[in-house]
Amino acid sequence: MSVETPPPKPVVVAIDGSDESVAALAWAAGRAAGAGERLRVVTSYQHPFPPTEVAGEYWRELLAAKRSARLRAEAAIADVLGHTDVDHVLHLGPVERVLVGMSRQASLLVVGSRPSTTWWSRLRGSIADRIKDAAVCPVVSVPIESSVAPQPVAA
Repeated sequence: MSVETPPPKPVVVAIDGSDESVAALAWAAGRAAGAGERLRVVTSYQHPFPPTEVAGEYWRELLAAKRSARLRAEAAIADVLGHTDVDHVLHLGPVERVLVGMSRQASLLVVGSRPSTTWWSRLRGSIADRIKDAAVCPVVSVPIESSVAPQPVAA
């Protein structure tokens, strides 16, 4: 009787098309390739408006938000990887909730980071800070301006 081993979990990177997420994607792609691991790119999106009373309008706006998120992410993926043939998933919901959920299926979560320049961003903290205690895998925060290899912020 043979026991099947589950496939290794992928490196999961969050991307929204921002410069910070592009840096995270570049780092995660290099890490995955160097370690022989799969790469999964995750894009979360939310409905930008409250529900409307007009029949069908809410659905059209939600689909437009999803399409916009997908197109921004695919453009960034193509810029970094030179192609879009990658495991890319879109999830509806706040990025923190999506990433914590994805951490159950990941060997590593990679996110971009930006400097905290406003009082609100300092108060709220970074995505990595907000997910590190709830994620069930290590979280790596990639600073956009750094050429130094980032270190995990949580295990």
